[in-house]
Amino acid sequence: METIFQGADRLLFFPLQLLFDVVFANIWQVLKNSGGSLILLCIAVNLLLLPPALRNRSFQWRVQAVNALFEIPAVRKGRGSGARRPFGQGSLAQLLARLAPFLLEAVLFYTACRYFSGLQLLKGAAFGPVPDLSRPDSLIRMGERTVPLLPILVFGIHLLSAAVILRGKPWKEKVLPCAAALPELLLLFGAPSAVSVFWGVNLLFALGCHLLFSLQQSEAVLRGLAAALGIALILLFALLRPAQPLRAWILVIGAGLLLAFPLIRHEFRKHHPGKAKTGTGKPDGKLFFLACAAMAVLTGLTIPAAVIASSPDEFVDLAAYHSPLRYILNTFLISAGTFLFWCPVYYRMSGRPSRTRLSLAAPAVLAVSVVDYMFFGQKYGNMSSLLEYNRAISVGTPEILRNLAVILGLAALVYLLWKKERLVLKMICLVECLALAGMAGMDLISIRQQDQVLREQASQPVNHNLQIPLDRSGKNVIVLMMDRAVSGFIPYILHEKPELRAQFEGFTYYPNTISYGQSTNAGSPGLFGGYDYTPEKMNARTDELLVDKHNEALKIMPLNFLEAGYEVTVCDVSLANYRNRPDLTIYNEWPEIHQFNAKGKFSEWAYLQREEDDRIRNRNLFCYSIFRAAPSVLQTKLYNMGYYNEMDRIPIEGVHRTLETTSQWAPNPVQAQGLSPIFMYNYDVVTRLPELTEIRDTGKGTFLMMSNELTHEPALLQEPDYEPSVSVDNSAFEAENPPLRTDGEKELLLDNVDKMTNYHANMAMMLQLGKWLDEMKARGVYDNTRIIIVSDHGHNLGLFGLQLPDTAEEFGDLMLFNALLLVKDFDSTGELKTDPSFMTNADTPCLAFDGLVDEPRNPFLGNVITGEEKNRPEQHVLYTPWNFLLNNGNVFSGNEKVKNVWLKLSGKDLFDLSQWSILP
Repeated sequence: METIFQGADRLLFFPLQLLFDVVFANIWQVLKNSGGSLILLCIAVNLLLLPPALRNRSFQWRVQAVNALFEIPAVRKGRGSGARRPFGQGSLAQLLARLAPFLLEAVLFYTACRYFSGLQLLKGAAFGPVPDLSRPDSLIRMGERTVPLLPILVFGIHLLSAAVILRGKPWKEKVLPCAAALPELLLLFGAPSAVSVFWGVNLLFALGCHLLFSLQQSEAVLRGLAAALGIALILLFALLRPAQPLRAWILVIGAGLLLAFPLIRHEFRKHHPGKAKTGTGKPDGKLFFLACAAMAVLTGLTIPAAVIASSPDEFVDLAAYHSPLRYILNTFLISAGTFLFWCPVYYRMSGRPSRTRLSLAAPAVLAVSVVDYMFFGQKYGNMSSLLEYNRAISVGTPEILRNLAVILGLAALVYLLWKKERLVLKMICLVECLALAGMAGMDLISIRQQDQVLREQASQPVNHNLQIPLDRSGKNVIVLMMDRAVSGFIPYILHEKPELRAQFEGFTYYPNTISYGQSTNAGSPGLFGGYDYTPEKMNARTDELLVDKHNEALKIMPLNFLEAGYEVTVCDVSLANYRNRPDLTIYNEWPEIHQFNAKGKFSEWAYLQREEDDRIRNRNLFCYSIFRAAPSVLQTKLYNMGYYNEMDRIPIEGVHRTLETTSQWAPNPVQAQGLSPIFMYNYDVVTRLPELTEIRDTGKGTFLMMSNELTHEPALLQEPDYEPSVSVDNSAFEAENPPLRTDGEKELLLDNVDKMTNYHANMAMMLQLGKWLDEMKARGVYDNTRIIIVSDHGHNLGLFGLQLPDTAEEFGDLMLFNALLLVKDFDSTGELKTDPSFMTNADTPCLAFDGLVDEPRNPFLGNVITGEEKNRPEQHVLYTPWNFLLNNGNVFSGNEKVKNVWLKLSGKDLFDLSQWSILP
């Protein structure tokens, strides 16, 4: 039963609440005032309802609807007096038609109550004499008790409206509408003050409309007011914000012309009567509904299914498993409520001229939406499961102009078909609907298949403790892969925190280390499996899937150490079975291997965050669909930095969200609000390494292979300790301390958020690992432990002047291929030192095996594992699409969006640009 009510809520009420939220958020971001935003929200909602209002000639239907409620008994009995006709002769249909606007008002009232009651922004927000819009006001004091004043004022406005509208009517027609205000008054007494403000403005707007429509030239006045408002909007924008980008000008001028269009059209028809044909078109309800049905499929099924099908495991939590299909169901309910319920309701309540325009606009909107989704907005970057891109999206002027040209062409084509061949237009809408449903169907099948695999993973019993065994008398080997750790930061980190040199006692830093790929799918196989798994070698095996070769690489070190008698532990190893959440079942054939995923297991707020993530996805998957189907000029505004205009998530200066309900927002390199949950999941694992470590005295060697994404999911941290904080402000620290430099006095310019957050994440890595190393020393397992800290690839931050000339930034910044490599051997002593020798991250297995595993072999290929490949005169590295769900054939391949690029290093110095070249 609860599920049925939730579904009905998604279908009927959530679309309206979402509309309230988006409109309110956009208004608030301009005004920065809660009360003023409330008033404008109410006006905006009422403007949207003007077509039904015009049809009903002002808001006199309020009176008719209330009186109609008392005709229901007579209709049921099939008899009545006066104008009442027996049941079955049209009276019920007329009654429902008269009640529809009243029911719409009731739904709007309910939506306003629910929306404003849950809006965090209103807590403590004052408006005039009202101290807190989130609570009933206490403006009337009666001794120790208070009585809200605003509901009484709203009740008075309601009575005033009834008196004006019903002037000259018999008193019997006045009693019931006035009495209907009493329940409204009672409900407002317990509602937030914001609801009273909203509803009072709503009633005043209705009264104003009635007075306007009572004028003899009401339509002419309305046209003039709309045109004046449009011109004022353009002029104010030109005076106050003339330097805004082209997209802003297009939106403002478009809005101004839209407001002035009724006047322009009227004047044109008045001066060119011969060109103004009467009856230029009739409303077409079937065409309107077909277009709405196709829009429901596009935004509720096709786009959401494509998003989830690209990486279903990102949308599930194996610790509390739910099928990712539930997100699509929720999104489809919202979309169906929007396009299959509310749009038809709006259409039926509008007058004939409005229905005519809507039946033309609907197929045009559908055509534009499909083309926008299929051909525009394709290169915004990588997207998380919370539908946030990894960088701010930007739509260039050329793309905006191309998109506008396409929109105008499609609109002209739809108009011609609407005028001449409506049957053809209906068939096109039907075909589009079926084609979109077919695309969604294929993705749903794919999701269902992967869902079964994920469900099996979730159902498997967890029989391995989250422990890292180290032995005091045996030989221990640790290979820790820090995803995307930036090697070039290490000298600056050591300069800022010189105590790390002592903590990393015995370590050697190899700055001249390359990775054979710029991404995890291309760079990590060599790290885990050695030179048999460089992209070049993997591509040579054309008869096998990349995922199978990747899984082989993940088994090379564990199986060799297992055969040598070591106790083997694997944790969070990257992309096991090509899953973002590593599928450690690839090791099930060897039950002796301890396996566990630690990420997300230690955050104290992980469960609350899971619920919040669900809520965000259920809301924003539909918003993402609208964003992707919208014209390019609107997309930046609809995306809204990944918040999709959700009022309670938009960062507000001076307003700090609770930890469990926000991601981090950094407006500049020194300030931030909130915490990134993905960063925290990884940070918490690294900080808990000391308590995860279990010290033994068995004399048996141990081997740990572990991955962590702390450096891949950066965040701004509080300096100078570089620890997470809900509110970060480093402005004073940065002002008091000189710029970062190395011992050679080379300055590091961290002039944007991306550079600063990456530096902070790498610093946090070193600081927290230093604490783990201290713990090993204190517990007597440091000297007999070999530790390799290595990254799968680097990052193209444009910091170190290693951009190849005449190349794109995406692959020309050679820091992409600069892997971090820190190595401590057994019984090594002395402060951390630097070795400029040429290395690759594919040396990792050889470094791990050295002196411990006799003649290590690749059990899948039979090859002896050596590092001879490093001595070749040239090295070939690959820039390839990172998305392993698309780039997952037999070989690494490019696609229409990202091309494969092979680079050649002819020498042993990756920092010498002259040794690099692009291979054909």
